[in-house]
Amino acid sequence: MKQIKQILCTLCCIVSLIPATAFALDETPVDVDTKDAFLAAVADDTISRIRLTADMDLTNAGVLDISGHTIDLGGKKISADNFTLILEGTDFTLRNGTFDSKGGSYALFIGDEGTTDNVLVENITANGGINVYNATNVTLRNVNVTGTNYYSVWCDEGGQVTIESGCFQTSGNAVLGLTLTDSALTIKGGTFTTNGKPLVLSAEDGGGNPKYGAPEISGGTFDSPVPEEYCADGFAPAMDENGKYTAACEHLSTQVKNEKDATISEAGYTGDRYCVNCGALIEKGASIPALGHSVSDTDSANDESDTSAPSSQESKPVDENRVNPATGSDSSLLFWNVFLLVGSVGTMVISIGRTKSQKTGK
Repeated sequence: MKQIKQILCTLCCIVSLIPATAFALDETPVDVDTKDAFLAAVADDTISRIRLTADMDLTNAGVLDISGHTIDLGGKKISADNFTLILEGTDFTLRNGTFDSKGGSYALFIGDEGTTDNVLVENITANGGINVYNATNVTLRNVNVTGTNYYSVWCDEGGQVTIESGCFQTSGNAVLGLTLTDSALTIKGGTFTTNGKPLVLSAEDGGGNPKYGAPEISGGTFDSPVPEEYCADGFAPAMDENGKYTAACEHLSTQVKNEKDATISEAGYTGDRYCVNCGALIEKGASIPALGHSVSDTDSANDESDTSAPSSQESKPVDENRVNPATGSDSSLLFWNVFLLVGSVGTMVISIGRTKSQKTGK
């Protein structure tokens, strides 16, 4: 019983270390069906997801900071008179519904004097243009816009927009427009219909200098040729397989990915070549056979094993010029031989003499 209590205590300690967010499910959106309910939900910092359950007119709602909110229109419509509803803030999303200008120039205003950054607009239809002012990192994804009076998308001073997909057209004087100061419009996708109007607002001042900015196009389809000066680096005007104009990547810069060196036991891979600018696969790689063991490697290994330990039966070579350490030279050897011979003879003579003396008793 004591061991069970110890185990349970340990488990409780472990669970207490896990963040509460690990157990939290996606927050249920707060449903709103009136203007007052919508404004109250936006003002509540504890609410992150707001969903419309009815169309609503937000005329004169003013500038709303919707930082951190996801506003799901739920297929409903928000309408407002021109310049009477402006959305600003950071990290917010607008999705799944319609913004209507009530016949005015712009259906959706994003950004004001406060900081506006990291905004996603997706699955939205705008009856009237989208005006982006002093707002950075604004992404339009699957947005269908019909501009009235002016442009489908207007990037005012400080407005920085990326168009990923959607359809854009206007009954005004140009499909797109952007100021010359601190604004940027990047087009990566989408369908743009000019109906004979300019794609981008352009004009020159008295000195021949441009009065408006130019977009950077690296994708999308157009019903008229894309001017070369609008193409992003590494892209050029082209026509796709459907006869639509576009800006096609020239694949001028590539890099190899997924390469792998072969080893003795494993095959390698030369790697796939991708375009740096558009990410397209340019060339598929090929397999590199495993290196294996070569015959020369085996012979070399055997040779090393044969010579690594010399046999004890091998005779060492004799140096014929070696000097005898005991004698020092051949002449010394002759001297010592004569000396030993004389000594031996002398010893024999002395021994014989002693023997004779013993026999004679002398």
